[in-house]
Amino acid sequence: MNVGTLFLDSLQGLTTLKIYGTDEKREEEIAKMSEEFRIETMRVLKMQLLSIAVINWIIYAGTILAIVTSVKLFLSGSLGLFPMLFIFMLAPEFFIPMRTLTSLFHVAMTGVSAAENIISFVDSPERNINGNKEFKNENDIKISKLNFSYPDGTQSLKDIDMSFKKGNLTAVVGHSGCGKSTLVSVLSGELKSKENEIFVDDIDIQNIKIEDKIKNILKITHDSHIFSGTVRENLSMANENLSDETMIEVLKKVKLWDIFSKYKGLDTSLESQGKNLSGGQAQRVALARALLYDASVYIFDEATSNIDIESEEIILNIIYSLSKEKTVIYISHRLPAIKNADCIYVMDKGKVIESGKHIKLYAKKGLYYEMYKHQEELETYLIKRGENNEKSVNF
Repeated sequence: MNVGTLFLDSLQGLTTLKIYGTDEKREEEIAKMSEEFRIETMRVLKMQLLSIAVINWIIYAGTILAIVTSVKLFLSGSLGLFPMLFIFMLAPEFFIPMRTLTSLFHVAMTGVSAAENIISFVDSPERNINGNKEFKNENDIKISKLNFSYPDGTQSLKDIDMSFKKGNLTAVVGHSGCGKSTLVSVLSGELKSKENEIFVDDIDIQNIKIEDKIKNILKITHDSHIFSGTVRENLSMANENLSDETMIEVLKKVKLWDIFSKYKGLDTSLESQGKNLSGGQAQRVALARALLYDASVYIFDEATSNIDIESEEIILNIIYSLSKEKTVIYISHRLPAIKNADCIYVMDKGKVIESGKHIKLYAKKGLYYEMYKHQEELETYLIKRGENNEKSVNF
């Protein structure tokens, strides 16, 4: 991270830094990075000034040498007056390109830095996107002995075995940092797995056409982006040929049409990131768009995080309904929301440590039981305090 990015990030998160009392530590980080930047800048400036001094010495020495030589030739009668004067005028001009080149030294240094990033990207190994198999999803998705490590060597997934059946809702739960997000990224293709680790209908996912994977696997996160524009424009991203009737039908399903119909219907304006919607309403718009996309596999990654109870209930009902005909994978740290799932995988430190239905896992009194009891008590307390109210919409 460069000093400009660090400063901007700190400025945007100043309130959070103040709340946690880490503003002084961040100030020290910025000061340290600024000093390193100053030293590096002065080093480059020193080199530039030194090169300018050398070039100027060459220019002046060359000019003087040309003038002295032309004068000697003139006095000896080998050179006429006008040619000598012409050399006087031409000599300084001859060295102008060298002076211009010197002034571009700093620009060249910046270009080298940018070129290193470009070259690194161009030289990076090309992802295998040449699969020739079609995505059918007639049976299920299987993960066999999946391991994944990041470039720094940190192993995030260890010997993962899972099965996601079509027509079932499969949940993956665990504490933050247990590997859920990495698993989602691997399943959605954002991170590449090795061969013979993920299978779709017994076909290695690496051998499936990239366009088929994009078309059939859809990930919905808790912060799915709402674009500035109308409701229609946001929904039509799923399919340009959608009719108004189809959009309205889906909006009714997610309980939003009653709200939008009070304004301009499908032409209701939405702000970027859904700023004129509540968190729950924005997430339901994202869900409506996902339903209109009509994928074969839906991956919900913390899709009901930080939203009101009413919106969560609406979204969960749709997810359960969707799972009857699609392959639905639900990633969550909230256990009460997924207790009716057909299968629940419990992850801890990159491994699957428990699996089964809610009743079985609860009776086992392992990590799932401990997490469920803790969350149940916490959410009961929050509901009593009334901290999950829907804010009003403002178009």
